[in-house]
Amino acid sequence: MACAGGIALVLLLTGCGSADAGDGATEAPISSASSGDTAPASGGDTPEANDPGVELPASYPTDEVPLVTGAIVSADVIPSKGWNVVLTPETSLDKVADEAGALVQAAGFTQHTQNRRAPDNRGYRNDKYEIFINRQDADGTVSYTVFTR
Repeated sequence: MACAGGIALVLLLTGCGSADAGDGATEAPISSASSGDTAPASGGDTPEANDPGVELPASYPTDEVPLVTGAIVSADVIPSKGWNVVLTPETSLDKVADEAGALVQAAGFTQHTQNRRAPDNRGYRNDKYEIFINRQDADGTVSYTVFTR
């Protein structure tokens, strides 16, 4: 049952975006990366990749939580909790879950959940973070919801 609750939470947050987990932050609505807490996004060939307004929050732990290569569609901070990043991957959707999983496992994460009905939706954790990676077939994106632990 905990797995189902976690997946429901991820699905709820995926539509909202993610947030920055800064020290001492108070609970507040999800803030957009365009609020000034930004760093350049990685590239891609889609129009979104060339949009200078689509950037990762500067506080996103890029060295600790790797993303698949692609065009960032949205990147948000969940105050006091983490981040949500949605991107259009360069990798085909049928392979992106395996690629994303391999990247985070190489960074020291272990897989702890996998949705039975949507096996490409998976959860990973390490001592600092918990990640839910979800493939979104409807719009061809993949979302990362990253929580601090």
